[in-house]
Amino acid sequence: MATLNVNGREISATEIGPVTHVFSSIGVFAVKARHHGFYSSDQLVIFKEPSIKGDPAVYCACCQVKSIQLNRQPITEVTRGQEVGVKTNCVLLPPNNAQVFLVTN
Repeated sequence: MATLNVNGREISATEIGPVTHVFSSIGVFAVKARHHGFYSSDQLVIFKEPSIKGDPAVYCACCQVKSIQLNRQPITEVTRGQEVGVKTNCVLLPPNNAQVFLVTN
């Protein structure tokens, strides 16, 4: 479990895995659930570390999952090891290799 600072607010979160691809034309990103699963009703924090220590985060957003697809079929639960497409309420899509966390508080 990690504690993340999102817009000045401390959030407890569990790492899910990285963003592996961004489909900007349809507003969806793919995530590989390496560490933990999640549900279609969960809240996520997506965080991309800065390349230079001390710089602000390259990307940081707290988003609500709207839908999930596995092999173009809708699902409601992601289990560890699956790579899925995720649509959220975030306006800006995350960059590749951003880390996705499940909000736990």
